[in-house]
Amino acid sequence: MRPQHTVKLTEQDDTYVLDGCKCTGSGGDVLCLSLSNQTIRCYDVRTATLLLDLCAHTCAIRDVVATPSRPHILYSAQEDTGVMISDIRQQSPAHFLSEYCGSGATGGTVGVSPSGEELAIAVNGDVHFVDTRMWATKHVISKMHLDEITRVRFVDDAVYCSAGEDQMINFISTSPTTRDNDVLLQAVSCGEVATKMTVFPEHNVVGIIGSCENAYSFPFDLEQPEVRHARPSESTYCVDMCSLNGQLCLVTGVRDDDGNAGPLSITELATGARTVLPQVHKEISRVALGVEGWLVTGGEDNLLVFWGSDGDAAQSVVGEPRLTMPSRLPRVRRARQSVPYIKRIN
Repeated sequence: MRPQHTVKLTEQDDTYVLDGCKCTGSGGDVLCLSLSNQTIRCYDVRTATLLLDLCAHTCAIRDVVATPSRPHILYSAQEDTGVMISDIRQQSPAHFLSEYCGSGATGGTVGVSPSGEELAIAVNGDVHFVDTRMWATKHVISKMHLDEITRVRFVDDAVYCSAGEDQMINFISTSPTTRDNDVLLQAVSCGEVATKMTVFPEHNVVGIIGSCENAYSFPFDLEQPEVRHARPSESTYCVDMCSLNGQLCLVTGVRDDDGNAGPLSITELATGARTVLPQVHKEISRVALGVEGWLVTGGEDNLLVFWGSDGDAAQSVVGEPRLTMPSRLPRVRRARQSVPYIKRIN
């Protein structure tokens, strides 16, 4: 792959991209990126042109997410638990959930169910479920984590995955027919804090990036073992997992002892084949998204790069070790009396 478009995000050199996802506007696919200046910038995927800015957040944005069933709606969470709901077609915020803003609670992550009918919002160590038709909390699942939740995503309409500062990755049932003592389907101790989580329905996998620069693939089928994609060297850092041309890939970068960034690499997780990209970013990258055959990367250098597959500027590396470890991570079994409870709100 080689760079097809390079876009400067803002005129402020100290601004950089934090996270991103794909939505759909009136003219096609839109790339929505949260920035360090509390702004969300939206770009046309095909032309790499700026479409609009969303500037209504009141503190740092920690998460952005959308769902294919409502592709024009963007959900973005800020660190004080506030969640903004924006209609990309209308080019403006449509609603803001602020029930716990100003209370001292911490959050910063939001998940939306595949049907789009429910939001999962992290508030400290609890998850609050909001009906998107009434914008009211339906129920709360509490005490699944011993510390702040860093990421939450729906696997399907009845199961979600959450990860927290307690270094746990939990799969939890939200079905009303599940008994309270049975809601915790799986609890995995990974030894690091999850910083990114992406659900890939086309691969039946939940992809997670950890704070120690390891990556994890959790199959939807919880009877199947997860795979730990171990950091191959101290100089390697993980950017994110993405789907490119039907393949689940891990995008990584390298940096030297002084923090200087080197080129990015793409590893196909099924085969271990690794491709080194030409170096464009001058600082470390934070975002890697696969959109319509493009790889889009954004870094601390205030640049957004759209990579295409034509040309031979990228270099395939033969014989590189695969970043996999198939053995299962430690499971945690809780005694019945300590199983978290569900608090339902009428």
